[in-house]
Amino acid sequence: AGEFDASTFGRGYGEEVDFCLRATRLGWRHALACDVFVYHEGEVSFGAASPHARKGAATLQARYPDYADLVARHARLDPALPARFAVTAALFRASQLPGILFISHGHGGGVRRHMLEMIDALRGHANVLLLQPDMHGVALSVPAIAGHPILPLAAERAEDLALYLRSAGIQRAHLHHVMGIGMDIRALLRHLDVAFDLTLHDYYGICPQINFLPTLDAQYCGEPGARHCNACIAANPGHGALDIDSWRWQHAWMFHAAARVLCPSEDAHARLARHGLAKNAIVAPHEAVLTPTWPMAPVHIDPHDTALRVALLGVLADRKGLPTVAAVAELAGPDIALHVIGHPEYALDPTLSARLIVSGAYDEADLPALIADIQPHIFWFPAQWPETYSYTLSAAIAAGGAIVAADLGAFSERLRNRPLTWLVPPGAPAQDWLHAFAAARQALRAKAGRQTLRADTGRHTSRADTGRHTSRADTGRRAQLTRALATDYYPDQYLQPLRKPAPRPRKKNPAPRILVLPETLAHGLPSPCGYIRLLQPLHHPAISAGRDIRVGDLTAALTETADVIITQRHALDNLDDIAALQTHCRARNIRLIYDLDDDLLALSEAHPDAAHLRPLAPMVQAMLAAADTIWVSTPALVRRLGHHRAKALVVENGLDERLWWPPAAADRALNGPLRLLCMGTGTHGADLALILPALTRLQTEFGARVAIDIIGITSADLPPGLQRIDPPSTATYSYPAFINWLSQH
Repeated sequence: AGEFDASTFGRGYGEEVDFCLRATRLGWRHALACDVFVYHEGEVSFGAASPHARKGAATLQARYPDYADLVARHARLDPALPARFAVTAALFRASQLPGILFISHGHGGGVRRHMLEMIDALRGHANVLLLQPDMHGVALSVPAIAGHPILPLAAERAEDLALYLRSAGIQRAHLHHVMGIGMDIRALLRHLDVAFDLTLHDYYGICPQINFLPTLDAQYCGEPGARHCNACIAANPGHGALDIDSWRWQHAWMFHAAARVLCPSEDAHARLARHGLAKNAIVAPHEAVLTPTWPMAPVHIDPHDTALRVALLGVLADRKGLPTVAAVAELAGPDIALHVIGHPEYALDPTLSARLIVSGAYDEADLPALIADIQPHIFWFPAQWPETYSYTLSAAIAAGGAIVAADLGAFSERLRNRPLTWLVPPGAPAQDWLHAFAAARQALRAKAGRQTLRADTGRHTSRADTGRHTSRADTGRRAQLTRALATDYYPDQYLQPLRKPAPRPRKKNPAPRILVLPETLAHGLPSPCGYIRLLQPLHHPAISAGRDIRVGDLTAALTETADVIITQRHALDNLDDIAALQTHCRARNIRLIYDLDDDLLALSEAHPDAAHLRPLAPMVQAMLAAADTIWVSTPALVRRLGHHRAKALVVENGLDERLWWPPAAADRALNGPLRLLCMGTGTHGADLALILPALTRLQTEFGARVAIDIIGITSADLPPGLQRIDPPSTATYSYPAFINWLSQH
């Protein structure tokens, strides 16, 4: 290969590259010693922009035109990336600090801000790795080290990731958000075998719409029952949700298994409790409130103010009340100037855009200066969903100005008893907001030191027709100016489990834990039988009260504690799995219940599903033998099971009124034909054949006065006059989704 080309490169810069590329042309292969660390302080000899460096680079480009492409390819493939992460793991181990894995979506916002603040506070106390979604799976980063590379991993490599995390000294995990993460986080935590925390930043685990908004520009839904939620999901599908029950069962494990569910507000904690998910929840505000009095520095209105300056902080988005802003802007006169200290989430209608003064996107550190520059009279928070916290509200409170906000979520809680504050009911018309602005304008006209310190100068009532304030003017007591103190949870209490692990005290009479393994279909959701026989009844309030009922799979059954395990039909379709479950239950004194609603041991070859179901008969037989108790749907099935009948209980099928019961309605007159509906799966062809002569006779005798509809049952041609109705595909994925579709027709 020869020596370095000193005659061309002189003092250097590029000679080693020239040597390596000459060697490459001669067939030599270059290797990187990943067990050696070399510190390189760049741009010391000549500087990046020196003429000598530029000359060397030009020489390389002339001799080796493909060199830049080779470098780009190497950087893109980055073969040493795993080695650099191995170095990071070694540094973490050498630090002897505990490691924490943060898991979150990649959308920024308040979630990212809270994580970055935590990471900054944890410097010197813990090492943090961050797992987020990636285009091809997940990406692992080291957020506390600027410029550290990011490690991409395929979503199915949860076990490999856990191996690395253990080597990096990860002792705890913290779920901030799981939206968009393709990796099975439950499996990752199981492989990692560490305790984890969960922060409630929004309501993704309870509602696939995330914010309890049927659409982004809608108003708070009020958290209605399953029928309404299923209709909402059908109208606005998102995040893979098909029905509300399966969505909540799929995410409930996070709330049940978390060592701590951290709620930024009392309101968030109360909402979790209403959904039965607050057993491990505690209130831990993102920021501490350390002073008992409100910081107040209102901007008073003087004769030279031409307009009331109303400021909206942050991103102006639908979920943040953009429709309300548009309605108010349309009614407001020139005496109200609407400032957006931030930017709209998308391009606005020109008419609305002309009414807003937009400062543009900003860095968090610059927000106080932007507020000081504009000097708003009022900070306005018209969000229509129950926010769990709100950093922009913190900025407004710190600024000390008047605040008008929605009487909802953390706003109501954090602004309680605050002077110069008006809370407007969510969903109120634009006129109510303008009434609140007018009341604030009147209060701000008072001289400094007078009305501004009275607790009654706030809280708009819910009466849209009056715009009055609640009257506490007769007292004006300073006690009403105090605010609820919140200690800084994170510096000490957050790390306490890592400093001094202590087992939880056992409850004297814990609720019996029941783990349900329903039969599932190919797409992973429970079968109709799974819903009808197990999931709907076991989660009914009249049945579930006082019991800890969870939904899982075989892995959960073999790794999580339970008092009772209930499974059914073909939920387990492997003899080895059944044997493992039986052994597990016997060793731990867990009662095993098997549910069956068909005679799956004696299917004739003529049965429509015989080819699929008959080979599964040995699994049914094994479950019947393994179970302590058998549930069956009818007395006839008890007799069919023969020698198993001694431990069989009849549990009849029923309809869940939460899904089926229609809202009360007046009796309606019969308009058009009398409609008859026959429906069922393909196994009910014989049933249809039994009644088909009667249906045909009705059609012949009454003609257009009768309409006969058929859903499912058979694919054969129907007699004239009988109409086949095919549900849309979205209605066929789950039993509740089908009920929602059916109830609309």
